Amino acid sequence: MEQSDQQGSHPNKKVDQNKTNSEQIMGIEKKILITALLLIITIARYKSVIKINTNCSELVRIIEQDAEIKGDPNKYKDPTCKLCRKEVDDQQHWMICPENEVSLKEVTEATLNEVEKKTECQMVMVGTYQKKVYETYIAKKLPLMIITEEVKYPTIRLRDAIQYTPLLHNKLMENIRKQIWLKNRAEIKKKEGATPISNQITKPPVEKKKQS
Repeated sequence: MEQSDQQGSHPNKKVDQNKTNSEQIMGIEKKILITALLLIITIARYKSVIKINTNCSELVRIIEQDAEIKGDPNKYKDPTCKLCRKEVDDQQHWMICPENEVSLKEVTEATLNEVEKKTECQMVMVGTYQKKVYETYIAKKLPLMIITEEVKYPTIRLRDAIQYTPLLHNKLMENIRKQIWLKNRAEIKKKEGATPISNQITKPPVEKKKQS
């Protein structure tokens, strides 16, 4: 009798599992839909958008990891940056956190030099490009996958600008991830892994037995 009851409960477990899987799939589809809508709104708002970069693996990893961190309420109940303790730890902040080892400006400058050597296409108004990167992704809070007229390859030759802009953007995202994102998150993990003094377990001193 007990065996038949156990066998009868299996279909219910399967139904529950299917329900859970369906809910997870619906949740993922909802996130994708929201992201797509945000991109459409962004493009409609900023007429200067010329491309959405979905081919950069480094960029996708940044977005996925950023979403994973924000979506874990058990780990991150407090949205404040764990390094500086001053601002909300969002896309705009982790790129310019004052505790970062390397600044966004330094990464942008190094990327420009790297890409210019590779393409042998002379750049102009490099300082302006650095400011536009800040304005686009920090001040205006555009998603990192968006490429606008302001952040295209800075050269006077239009054909070269169009040709090399995807390369420049990919390399910039790759360097932002390696030089800022990964180092920023590594420092946060160090701080989270440190045991607070108040929580440290101290063993009571062992009393030596007196010899009789």
